[in-house]
Amino acid sequence: MPNLICELSDLPPTGPSHWKTVAVHTATEPRRTEYLKVPSVLISLRDGKHYIPVAIAVEAPGRILVELPAETDSGARRVWVPHASLVDYERLLV
Repeated sequence: MPNLICELSDLPPTGPSHWKTVAVHTATEPRRTEYLKVPSVLISLRDGKHYIPVAIAVEAPGRILVELPAETDSGARRVWVPHASLVDYERLLV
C-alpha cells in the first residue's frame, strides 16, 4: 500500500489519545497544508519520517491524487500531492 509522508501536528489534542493530528502538504497552487485526524496505529515511522497509508486515485505528471484515510479539516478526502511525497507504490504512468 502506498504511504504518504506527513508531519505530526503541534495542534493541541482533541478527542481520544489514540488519535493524532497529522499535516500533509499538497501539490496544488498555492501550496496548502491539510490537517487530518487519524488513529495512531495508522502512522508509521521510517528513517525519521512519519507516513500514513493512502490509495492512489489518479496519476498526472509531477503529482498524484490520493485518497486519505480520513477527511481533512477542510472537508477533503482526496488531495493532490507531489510524487516525491509517496513511498511503497508502483507508478501507473510510464
